[in-house]
Amino acid sequence: MDFINKKFTKEEIVQYKDNFVNANLSGANLSGANLSGANLKEANLTGANLFGTDLPGANLTGANLFGTDLTGTDLTGANFSGTDLTRANLTGANFIRTNLNVTNLIGGNLIGGNLIGADLTGADLTGANLTTANLTTANLTGANLTGANLTTANLTGANLTGANLTGVISIEIIGIPYLLPVGWRLINGCLLEEVSLDGPQGVVSDVGPTGSIGATGATGT
Repeated sequence: MDFINKKFTKEEIVQYKDNFVNANLSGANLSGANLSGANLKEANLTGANLFGTDLPGANLTGANLFGTDLTGTDLTGANFSGTDLTRANLTGANFIRTNLNVTNLIGGNLIGGNLIGADLTGADLTGANLTTANLTTANLTGANLTGANLTTANLTGANLTGANLTGVISIEIIGIPYLLPVGWRLINGCLLEEVSLDGPQGVVSDVGPTGSIGATGATGT
């Protein structure tokens, strides 16, 4: 089905929401629509407007949402497994218990996003902005957070086992994660990578912010 740049009426939403599988919705205006439980599996939503849309329990497995506006959207319990959300605007979106397994969130704007209990296993969050995001009890096992901004993010109980934290910006982190990658610590609200005292040519590592030896920052400024 081809709905390029279409603005949907409420009646049309009711008619089609259970059968948007593989639909072309690029540039479509679905702002404020009720798509609870909708089937959008492998749909093309590139550049679509989903501002304030209700998508709890929706199936977006394998969908393409590159550059899509999902500001303030309710995505509670939705399935985004394998979805492309590159450069999507997810400011203030609600991702409580949402499945974001192996999702592409490169450069995504997740400022203030609610990701309590979200499954981000293997997700690519390279360069994503997670400032003030709530990641309480989120599963970030094996996630790629290279260069991501976690300033004042809440990591209480979050699982970051095997996550890539290279170059992560981590200022004033809130809470204590459940697990961190091997060789990483949370010190004074900053994620710090430990460095062996037996460094190159016997050089002693930098002294961390608490005076501990063997931790170097990856916080950025």
